[in-house]
Amino acid sequence: VSNQFVAKWLHQNKGTPRVIEVYEIWNSLKVVENFYHYQNKVESDDHPKRFSKFAGPGNTNRRFHGTARKCNLGVGVNEICSDNSCVVCRIVESGFLMQKKSLRNWDRFGRGHYFTATSSKSHDYCNTTEKIYNGETTRLAIVVNVVVGRGFPLKKNDSTIIAPPDGYHSILGEVGDDLNFDEVVTYSDESTLPGYLVLYTWSAS
Repeated sequence: VSNQFVAKWLHQNKGTPRVIEVYEIWNSLKVVENFYHYQNKVESDDHPKRFSKFAGPGNTNRRFHGTARKCNLGVGVNEICSDNSCVVCRIVESGFLMQKKSLRNWDRFGRGHYFTATSSKSHDYCNTTEKIYNGETTRLAIVVNVVVGRGFPLKKNDSTIIAPPDGYHSILGEVGDDLNFDEVVTYSDESTLPGYLVLYTWSAS
């Protein structure tokens, strides 16, 4: 996990990352069962082509996600808080839930769960997790197992999307036109299984 996070830091203008700690997430039985049921269904029904030899059944891939944290989870604290606005803790507690997603003015590919293979891209969305820990500025990113299945590729923004086209399981935001770095968007909670929290710092560029 640590090696992948550093290797996938592709923005040269964001310095160099250093992983301080990696915490494994223990999901609820319901989240785990729903994920594996969905993963097996995608694999058995569609046999999607896998991105690489490292991808799992249903073209499951490890991706990064950045979101808001209100507490000190990961920086000397290993228990989640009860603040409903602490999105990191709510994901650790219950997984990714579409019903809990805030309604924003704009989402590139509509209202869904957004992930990226580029850790330095998720860094931008981790800004509200910034904390000083042992004298260092740190942020916290989430590593997620994502059932990508058959991804529908798009290079232009389309905020009207509410689900992938028939026969597809996700939207693949590809580099070109409106995107500088990759994205994958899923629209079902069962397609995601939180795996790890990565506490990291970074040097100036």
